[in-house]
Amino acid sequence: MWPQPFQHTHNAIAHHNHHHNVPSVGFTLLTTIKQRQRWGEADGHAMVQWGELFFDLFYVAGAYNLASILKEGISGLAVLYFVGCFGGIMLIWNHRLLFDAGFAVTNDDALGVTVVSWSHLIILATAVLHIRPVGLMAYPTESVEMFCYALALLLESILVAVVYIIVYLYVEGGPEARVTARRELIKNSVVMAFYGAATVVAGVEFYVNGAGSVQANLDEAVDVYQHEATAAAAPDSSGRPNYVPIVLVICGWISYGAALFWEAFIRFPRLDDVRKVTIPYDGEYIIHRHGEWIMLMLGESVLSLLIVQISYGKEYYVTFYCGILSVMGFQSLHYHSQPHHAEEHAMRRSTKAGTLFFLLMGIYSMALVAIGASYKLLLTEHIYDDGYSED
Repeated sequence: MWPQPFQHTHNAIAHHNHHHNVPSVGFTLLTTIKQRQRWGEADGHAMVQWGELFFDLFYVAGAYNLASILKEGISGLAVLYFVGCFGGIMLIWNHRLLFDAGFAVTNDDALGVTVVSWSHLIILATAVLHIRPVGLMAYPTESVEMFCYALALLLESILVAVVYIIVYLYVEGGPEARVTARRELIKNSVVMAFYGAATVVAGVEFYVNGAGSVQANLDEAVDVYQHEATAAAAPDSSGRPNYVPIVLVICGWISYGAALFWEAFIRFPRLDDVRKVTIPYDGEYIIHRHGEWIMLMLGESVLSLLIVQISYGKEYYVTFYCGILSVMGFQSLHYHSQPHHAEEHAMRRSTKAGTLFFLLMGIYSMALVAIGASYKLLLTEHIYDDGYSED
């Protein structure tokens, strides 16, 4: 249901609609969704397409905005908002990864597929756009950023629910395909509840108690009419911070990971149990996509080192080249340590190993973005010491 928005999918099932009845309303509104592979079959059915690389471009901006939270200054609040914003957009990426590795649509031209795909990108763009420094997101009475970010995550969770409802109704595959769809719907409903609560809290703060309220807008109009010096009235809340929305967002992200952990270690600890309730995922595809994801995270370090004011002091250049060499080293160490075949991957060794790998990837990715932010902080310090300004 998340196809390549600008390109046809070329695989063995691309012409399925010519030989089978596809559920439709009007002119090909829906499409058949197929389970990519069954247990015991070889990997390699899924291929990364241009649309997925286009989707990844949004995460270049996402990593840059995430690093900006830390670049404002390292503090407990900065870490809180960094983790909350990172977790939200990474869960969007993981949802798409698991769907594309486990399912395939048979008609990318269906109107419903296009609507879902483009909506997915618009929602992601909205979330990335509103990842801002703590000074904005922590004050939902004065700034709309936290509300817009939480709302984008809520809309994405609703979109995920719609996709898996369609999977449950129309999927072609084994009985485990529908069970997988039902399990994803249950896990996503918990995430949706947390995101919905975050959206409500942030919305009430801005539109009822703060700058977006009717009273605040009336006050602003009076100020303009009376030609006062201030351009806008102060919100009724007197600018108090509210950390509840970001905490709720973090709880939503953690709830999904906790559900994965519970399924792998407690509910379905044996492989025979897992095969009854989940579909197999294309290991080769997951290896490829995770490699591209890490490249995006390393890209933040490259941007932080290269998009910065130049200082001509010796310490600046020592820091710059040490940073470049360390990024090159991280890249080399990471890709040389990764498996080249699905059989060697943690997701193939055992359910527990695969789940831990999946969960720890989030922590690892956050660390890479934080390293990129630290490079910018170090270079900025030398710029100020040498008497230059980033302005």
